[in-house]
Formats: sequence, structure tokens, C-alpha cells
Amino acid sequence: MYYGEAEYLHHTESLWFTPDGTPTWRRSFPPLLYPTHGLGPYLHMTGDRFTEVTAHAVSGEMAPGADPERSWLELAMLRSERGCLFKLMNSFCNVHPGGHYLSFYGDRGSFETDRGKKARTVANFWLQGDTPREMTREACTYPSLPDYVQDIGSHAGPTVRIIEDFVRSIAGDIPVPIGPELSADMTLPGICAQASIRTGETVQISDPRAW
Repeated sequence: MYYGEAEYLHHTESLWFTPDGTPTWRRSFPPLLYPTHGLGPYLHMTGDRFTEVTAHAVSGEMAPGADPERSWLELAMLRSERGCLFKLMNSFCNVHPGGHYLSFYGDRGSFETDRGKKARTVANFWLQGDTPREMTREACTYPSLPDYVQDIGSHAGPTVRIIEDFVRSIAGDIPVPIGPELSADMTLPGICAQASIRTGETVQISDPRAW
């Protein structure tokens, strides 16, 4: 895999202030400080890690995002230890439906999710030698969730599976799905991206295994 893209678009404007108008931490939270949604799938699948990042920030001019203390959208270009080039775009204030998007290019094929609400349920892929040169579209199915999940909220589905794996790993039934090193590999690029935005320079990402 030599190139990847990830986008995470979310609307958090309603969470920027408390009912009495006091700013919350989300008001000035930099989008790329939450890189795990975009970087996690690639890192989890490949075992790779990112070694450097160059990042930029941009904002619109209209309320509620017109604020020098925050960015509407932040974009990072990352290089991995195995040479993969990866583009990550995060935005918490935008004129676009929220959602996730992933795209991967490899030696023998390519893959991308649909956008918006279909990102979790529709996959598109093309393999070397396929004719015609058109993406194959495939619907994704998932195991049924416990009945009680239906009353928890929109994040309940995937969250329940994560919690179950976490508990099973503590009990010793399975290895830890996301250990401290992988967690750091998913998080450090976002911290270094903020340094790149501030300095305008490419920033090297340290390897937590060497700490």
C-alpha cells in the first residue's frame, strides 16, 4: 500500500458553548488533535507507523467558525516508515454533511468507502486485471448487536464492540486490540501536525518504542 486518504467531517458547533454562553474546550479544539478515526484503520491493518508530517489549517469567514482561535479544517500529509504517503483531513466546522471516508491504493488494487452515511456500509474496490476498469461496489454486513444497544445512541454500535474487546483482553481471552504503542502511533501524528501548523515546517514523529 503506497497511498491513502482519510477524511473525518463532524459538526461540533452546537457543543462550543454551554447554555449560559461559556466557551467549552471544543470551541478551540484543533481538528487534527483527533486523528485516530482517520489513521487508525491504516495503522491497524498494516502495522506501519508514520514518521513525519506537514500540516496546514484553514477557516471560513462566517460565524460561528469565524474565530482566530480555531481552525475550521486541518490537512496533514504524512509519510510512513514503509514509504506510504497519507493525506488526512479533519474538520469540525464545515458546510458539508458529516461522515468518514477512506481510500487506499496498493500494488494490486485500490479501495474506497462511500461517503457520508454510507461510508460504513458500502465498499468500492478494483483489482489489477479486472475488466472493465470500473470499481466493484459491495454492501458490507455486520454481526447483529445486542438488543440493549438500540437505546444507547448513534455511537453505541461500534462502541459496544470496542468495549467488549477491551473487557475480553483484560480477562485474557484475546490479545489487547489496541495497545499502548499502537495508541501512540495513532495519536502522535496529530500532536506533531499541530507543531507543523505553528512552525510551517515538516515535523518528525518519534517512535514510542524507542522511549
